Amino acid sequence: MTTTRPHFDVEFRVRYAETDQMGVVYHSNYFVWFEVGRTEYIRALGLPYAEMERRGALLAVADVSLRYHGSAKYDDMIRVETTLTEVRSRAVVFEYLIRHLPSSTRLVTARTMLVSLDRNARPAPFRPRCASCSSERCAAASDGQGGGGQDGRAIRRRLTVLLALAAVSVGCAPRARPPTGIPFPQRLPETTLPPGHTRLVFRWEYGDPIFSARGEGVARIAPPDSVRLDFFADGNLGGGFAILIGDRLTPPANDEAVRYLPPVPLLWAALGRLQVVGVDTMALVAGDTLRADIGRSPVWRAAFSGTSLVSLQRLDGNRLREAVQRDSAVISYRNFGSRRRLTLTLLRRLVDPPFDEAIWHR
Repeated sequence: MTTTRPHFDVEFRVRYAETDQMGVVYHSNYFVWFEVGRTEYIRALGLPYAEMERRGALLAVADVSLRYHGSAKYDDMIRVETTLTEVRSRAVVFEYLIRHLPSSTRLVTARTMLVSLDRNARPAPFRPRCASCSSERCAAASDGQGGGGQDGRAIRRRLTVLLALAAVSVGCAPRARPPTGIPFPQRLPETTLPPGHTRLVFRWEYGDPIFSARGEGVARIAPPDSVRLDFFADGNLGGGFAILIGDRLTPPANDEAVRYLPPVPLLWAALGRLQVVGVDTMALVAGDTLRADIGRSPVWRAAFSGTSLVSLQRLDGNRLREAVQRDSAVISYRNFGSRRRLTLTLLRRLVDPPFDEAIWHR
């Protein structure tokens, strides 16, 4: 079943005092609009932020990231779309999409993380299990432990229930099933890049709650541990590239292509190479599939079909956080916390002469 995360919209007109000498909205005013969006979101959940503060529960902004796509002018009609994306043990994450109306032109995309504090400005955790249990269990737990009380703990419990209701309504990171099979006492298969220089031509499609794009791309692969990825967006909307050498992923200056890519171990797994290290490796074989859990925190779960790496997952506790799945034609990446997804559909695999050394430096 496909679900969409709920968001809360606030609409208003740009005031003259919010513009600068150039006649556009001054950049810092967008931060005020983020506050308006999340405050109204929390109010819509049934708990005004002013009431939270009166009862001793505070949310402090700890991290902000944003990107400007366009500018708003005086008297423009604006919509701020606010979405709750994560509920952590001590923090919540909101994402924002600011649009111009009626054109729906995207002006700003942003993300803020807020941490929970008590009246003494000390971290005050939410009840961590509420983010992953059912809303009924959350409500029952809250009611059974002082729901309706006036102290900070009670209001934090109530806030957690309300935020969990929003988070659970669209699902959370799935539980990782324990591996099954019989012990595999041998070494894991060797996974190396193919010999020679290889060029992969592919179609790509990226999506997250506030941005999506598609286009064509090329991966130039040179063993033992080097690859350059180039992405070109459809519609002549630009592109980007990143260079991966060993365990270092490097984008050019001011290029944001890397933020849409999986982390290094999963990026290598997308190319069929296992590059994770850890102790306490447990390997089990069931039929023609070999699964191995590597490390502790995080746990990397690799799956092989024969000697080929077909998937790699990152587990946190008993939750599946990120995963790469690959076959002969399609490579897919998913981040279950941020709802990011990237799919590569392979079109051609070419054997090339040695690449010009300059591609690794520009």
